[in-house]
Amino acid sequence: MKSAAITFRMDEELKQQTERILDDIGLTMSSAFTVFAKAIVRTRSIPFKLCSDPFYNAENRAEIDRRIDRVEAGTANLKTVSMDELDAMTHG
Repeated sequence: MKSAAITFRMDEELKQQTERILDDIGLTMSSAFTVFAKAIVRTRSIPFKLCSDPFYNAENRAEIDRRIDRVEAGTANLKTVSMDELDAMTHG
């Protein structure tokens, strides 16, 4: 089997974190991406679920921006947000 070189750019800190974890598992970056590529071919898809964090939906982002604007304008009544409030924003 003939091998081909692949080059891509990645944030240095992310690369180092990834390499440390892969080393713990016993894989190199190259072997991990080979496993990834084989899974793509086998499943004909990305082999994991891709989704956005529901907390950052458009409505919540607008509310966050509104609150930041109020803080910056000095008109906000700052308070601690409870985990229940955060959960309600996340799960609507």
